[in-house]
Amino acid sequence: QVNAFIFKAERSLNAKVSFEELDRLKSHFLENMQDVRELLSSQMTAVRIKTDANDHDLVKIKEDLETKAARMQVEQLELLADHLRLSLEELTAEVATKATEE
Repeated sequence: QVNAFIFKAERSLNAKVSFEELDRLKSHFLENMQDVRELLSSQMTAVRIKTDANDHDLVKIKEDLETKAARMQVEQLELLADHLRLSLEELTAEVATKATEE
């Protein structure tokens, strides 16, 4: 009977230690999960900040491209106007020459 009592007591102690170990592991696991949540949250915040900055940069690049495209169109119109002015000057000179000849 004494041996049976000692065996049951040892088994009970082992089970108790196992439950204590499980509780300790559970607590440790929950702490790790909280650390992971906080890390992921801070990383998501950093990603949002970078995304917002990239969106701002994209808008600025788009505006710059639109400005450059408008400048190119103005430059092309200026070249066309210069060409037309030169043509008009040549025609005016021709008309003046013909008028003096007649």
